[in-house]
Amino acid sequence: MNTGRILPRIVIFIAVLVTGVLVLSFFSIRKEPIREGEVGVVEKRDGSFRFYQPGDRPFLIPFLQKLTVISTRPQTVIFKEEEGFKIKRPEGEMQIDVRVVYFIKDLESALTSFGVMEPHREIRELLRKTLTELLNERFSEEAYEGRKRHLLIAELHLTLNEIFSNKGVAITSFEVRF
Repeated sequence: MNTGRILPRIVIFIAVLVTGVLVLSFFSIRKEPIREGEVGVVEKRDGSFRFYQPGDRPFLIPFLQKLTVISTRPQTVIFKEEEGFKIKRPEGEMQIDVRVVYFIKDLESALTSFGVMEPHREIRELLRKTLTELLNERFSEEAYEGRKRHLLIAELHLTLNEIFSNKGVAITSFEVRF
């Protein structure tokens, strides 16, 4: 057997195969540009992140990196009817509906606090938990009166801003309906 002829052919075959895989992977892993109002987050296996702004085209290494597109536009969360809050009063339960508008102001803090996969779902869950605790803790019979109701709403809004601003989220609007 003549290894002098076979070895160069094997090397050429492997080189062509590797080049073909690289060219194919270049076109298959180059993603479309990030749209306005969104940020692309490429998460590497070691847990580090790389951010892509609108117009950027992320390039991924297959199996080692994963792209998640996160909206940075204002998000509206509405808790009403069966999703609303029920406060126990002497004469029965009272329904309270809440509408919160927020946006992610510090992406790195938000991703650290809420994760990369579904940060808006996690933000919604924390909003629900926080509002439930705050309404049960601070709602009293006097808060049902007009003037004191406004103070309660302002206090809830300020408390939410304080809690969420540390996590990279800005609360821009907060409405409560009794």
